[in-house]
Amino acid sequence: MRILTIIDILNMGGRARAAQEYTLGYQRAGCDVAVLSIHSGGVREDVLHEYDVPVFIGGPDSEAQQVAAHRAAEWQPEVIHLHSRGPVRPFVAEAVEALKGKLTTRAPILETTSFGKVDYQQRFTGTDVHLLMTRWALWKWQQWTRPIRPKPIGTVVPITVDPDAFYRCTPEEQATFREQYGIPDNAIVFGRIGQCSPWKWSPVIFEAFESVALRHPSAYLLLVGLPDALKPCVDALPDEVRARVKELPLLHGDDALRTCYSALDVLLHAARIGESFGLVLVEAMLCECPVITLSTPDRDNSQLEVVGHERGGLAVSDTASMIAAMERLLEDTLLRQRFGRDGAAFVRAHYTLDQAIPALLRIAQLACEAPNRDVLAAALRAEATLTTEVTDTEIHHLLDNTMGEVPFSKRMLMRLVHTPALVRPLWALKKLRDQGRDGPRPQTASLQHDNVQR
Repeated sequence: MRILTIIDILNMGGRARAAQEYTLGYQRAGCDVAVLSIHSGGVREDVLHEYDVPVFIGGPDSEAQQVAAHRAAEWQPEVIHLHSRGPVRPFVAEAVEALKGKLTTRAPILETTSFGKVDYQQRFTGTDVHLLMTRWALWKWQQWTRPIRPKPIGTVVPITVDPDAFYRCTPEEQATFREQYGIPDNAIVFGRIGQCSPWKWSPVIFEAFESVALRHPSAYLLLVGLPDALKPCVDALPDEVRARVKELPLLHGDDALRTCYSALDVLLHAARIGESFGLVLVEAMLCECPVITLSTPDRDNSQLEVVGHERGGLAVSDTASMIAAMERLLEDTLLRQRFGRDGAAFVRAHYTLDQAIPALLRIAQLACEAPNRDVLAAALRAEATLTTEVTDTEIHHLLDNTMGEVPFSKRMLMRLVHTPALVRPLWALKKLRDQGRDGPRPQTASLQHDNVQR
């Protein structure tokens, strides 16, 4: 099978990493592979060249993008795997349509979408199967696509993490890391690693740590990638607590991240917008670092599913339950170790290429064989290993299986933000507001933020 991966840019972002890993996974499974990067190349282009993967690079203007698309079409793919933010950007849609127009046979399109948002104007309808990264993400997408006809097809295929790159470091490496940053051997270290975006952090972390640190002198907090907007939260901590907060810049490279995860006792995770998957979570879990994660039902909330309450750590619903979870893990070494082992085992069993590639190849095969979309939808539903629908009951079970209770107001807001009649005009207004405030954004600017690591 000849599979062409399409993405807008081959930079350091999570989407580009997923595109690279899937491509190399297809190659190891015996497929012929190539990559079309519509806007520009990047550091991942070099990795692909190391494995002799043909890479077609476009440019910032439409002409260069069309030329790259035509070159990719000459390669004659049988299947296209598109990686998008969701919905597909106009310049990406144009390049894909140009490519399809040059193909001599039909090539079904599988689309991995980061955020699962829906383009209600249906500017691009070429996707045959939408690949959502978690069951929670599929449920959200199901709610938002209710008005769309014909009904789009979705299934769950998680992005993956490499267990050969993330694993628990030796005690000596952990001790060296702690010594480097002035952390005592007997400290219990909570840590947050994230993008330098206020939306990927939450003040809840600092409120909870202050409460715990005032009662437990051994509690330390390590912050990696803290955005400037939240530094006042650290400065406002009492002096005796502030002295036990260590700030690091973003870490680049798997080796540095692996050592940091391993040196933590607990990953303390809270993000205002939640997680559509949460690569930082699965990387930490592979390093046997238990996770405390905050539920965000009115936003992305895949972190509940990925971590699993009482499996890879603890899921909490508010500040009070986060404090209780921190104290529980701070005082129980054996529980931390159990969550670390169980979390790592779960990631290895569900979020690696060994699970994803066979599922993707089966979906691709069914998409190639199906004469129309109805037949394809039925074929996917008949596959016992694939998830094509998630019930409200399952989602409510995830919400209920946390420490603390989700407030009624948040449950109501969760329903509202998943109602198409409400979100459709809100998304349209937000787009108009952003355009009016900032003017038309150049493609390069819009791509920069999308490719910050983690």
